Amino acid sequence: MCELAGLTTDIVDVESFAVENTYKQMIAPTLSEEERTLPVALLDNGANTTTIHVFDSDGIIHTREHNFGGYQLTEEIARHYEISTEEASQKQRSGDLPEDYTRHVLQPFIDTAATQIERFIQFYYSAGQGGNIGLLLIGGGTANTPGLIERIAKETGIPARLANPFMNTQRASSVSAEALANDGSALLIASGLALRSFD
Repeated sequence: MCELAGLTTDIVDVESFAVENTYKQMIAPTLSEEERTLPVALLDNGANTTTIHVFDSDGIIHTREHNFGGYQLTEEIARHYEISTEEASQKQRSGDLPEDYTRHVLQPFIDTAATQIERFIQFYYSAGQGGNIGLLLIGGGTANTPGLIERIAKETGIPARLANPFMNTQRASSVSAEALANDGSALLIASGLALRSFD
């Protein structure tokens, strides 16, 4: 891709390292000392996969990618209302969905997502790589889905909140606070890449 764009690639980074940069430099400093005493799980919910990264005070101790993502909600909207996935995606962005959307489509997706995340956590425990998780940070494109974080906390029994690396950063007046609040959680990897040292 870089060659086709006429660019020369000097450095290729590893996704988990980029997320670790974001966690250590932008998210961990916003956590309380008590929250950092137990492992913290950062879940990056992408379009087709969800990656769980577990951190302790020394850094990343577990990472694993699972086949579950936000695109499944788009597919379910398309199936339920018999429209194309492109139209379903557009309706998601605009919020132009029928009255029964929450009950028949969104809530079942949220329930499934919470169950899947509970399974991902059990995979971590079965690997025996660290202690009990004390906090869940939910990131990715669907992290702002209304009711999702609360449902995950209820399913797992672990406190959960949004993973937004820009919560405590200064912003230029030209940058929308609303956009950062809505989209910041989807920029975990991009933030880590931007923080990367080139020395």
